[in-house]
Amino acid sequence: MSKNEESVQISVIVPIYNAGAYLNECIDSILLQSYENFELILIDDGSSDESPQICDAYATNDKRVRCFHIENGGVSRARNMGIDLALGKYVLFVDSDDYLDGDALSCLHCNAEFRNSDIVLFGVKKFSKTWAYEVKVSAGYFFDKNAIGSQLPLLLNTHLLYHPVNKLIRTSLIKDNNVKFPESISIGEDLIFCAKLMKLCKKLVILGECWYHYRFHSETSLAWKAHDDGISAFTRIADELTELAEFYSCLDVMEPIIRSRYVYDCYRHIALAVAQKGKDFAISETLKIKSNNKRYVNGLRLVDAIRWLGVYAENPRLVMLSFTTETAAKKIANALRFL
Repeated sequence: MSKNEESVQISVIVPIYNAGAYLNECIDSILLQSYENFELILIDDGSSDESPQICDAYATNDKRVRCFHIENGGVSRARNMGIDLALGKYVLFVDSDDYLDGDALSCLHCNAEFRNSDIVLFGVKKFSKTWAYEVKVSAGYFFDKNAIGSQLPLLLNTHLLYHPVNKLIRTSLIKDNNVKFPESISIGEDLIFCAKLMKLCKKLVILGECWYHYRFHSETSLAWKAHDDGISAFTRIADELTELAEFYSCLDVMEPIIRSRYVYDCYRHIALAVAQKGKDFAISETLKIKSNNKRYVNGLRLVDAIRWLGVYAENPRLVMLSFTTETAAKKIANALRFL
């Protein structure tokens, strides 16, 4: 290992799949950081657009950039490969269509070192072509189990717990405990990874600033697709979050949030399944909830679920748009007889 490799403080890992339209903005935002002691690991996950050429060009022109091309295996596999390759004391994940503020790495590294933290969590600026808003919570330092547990309900409710991209993570926390992104599911792998890390975290720093710009693609996002493993993935997420809440002795506060989210995610999945895969698939998925997940859904009535879905079944776009309001969430809860 060279002297330069030994001194690397942060490994920034970017999984890439057909992100040519946004990739330059993403990489430039990292390479132009005011803090310079980092490596940039680009994992091209079998892209068929110009992404591989863009990656190679950056790797040729900047010694901090390491580029790897692999056969397409999904974002979890790409991130796991990045973890294995990471040389830095800390890891930061960045998605290839997003970007960082210019002082992000400097601020994150300073807080991580000064507080000797395992995880530095920060806010996110979410945006699309038509809107933008910030998601953040109050800053603080949480260095014991009770203190960390007290923050989990808020972090879950604001979705700041969900994503790996808004966390600077001590690399040894991941590698020493063999924490991986699950590669066997197609949705929810981010939250499962983060929940496992939070259970291992001894020192948590929360920053009130939003250093990360998260691009929202609406209907083209994986979140708006009916996945074949949707119900099983949502159940695994709920189980992981329940374990986390039990570990921190905050299940009484966390359980209503976990169950509400489970019901919402499952019902949205079924609604999308009606529009994208047909009613037979939707019915089979609904039966999975009814028979297997009594802990998270009480009194689910299949007839109510299908009846409510029938209103939207002929209009896929309306199905998607219907889940953007609190009113829709209340309809879901009522239709599923969630208490």
